[in-house]
Amino acid sequence: MNSTTAFFIAILSVSVTYSQIGENYDEVFREIEKNGGVIKKGVSEDGSRYLSYTSQLYSEESGSFEGEQFFWFDNIKNDQEPCVGWSMILPTSEIKPFRGRLDNQGFHQIDYNRWYDKENFIIYAVYEKEGKCQIHATFKVLDEMDK
Repeated sequence: MNSTTAFFIAILSVSVTYSQIGENYDEVFREIEKNGGVIKKGVSEDGSRYLSYTSQLYSEESGSFEGEQFFWFDNIKNDQEPCVGWSMILPTSEIKPFRGRLDNQGFHQIDYNRWYDKENFIIYAVYEKEGKCQIHATFKVLDEMDK
């Protein structure tokens, strides 16, 4: 098992964390670079940078598969562009286990597909789209009306 596989097994099976959210672009890049895999850099239409990361993963539910993760950053014109969210694209067999991990972490379920981590101000959304499990984590401070 290589370090990339171990990295994503930790994400998929041990716990859900806010991980890279709040870290700057260079910190996130260095963190994923040390795990191997294919990293792509880009700039969106609004001028903010993003990273995408593809690697071979393994879980008990899905076996071996290719997973993709995307990180997007706030468009601040300095070296501190903070990561404001990430997305993962996984096999649909990961939907139920990932939802269970969100429940087990004690996050507040907003609706069927979304959970809120009140301590770190992260909204997690887990759903099926185009035959894949899509997981989105976004920094957002909710007021009582949003919850």
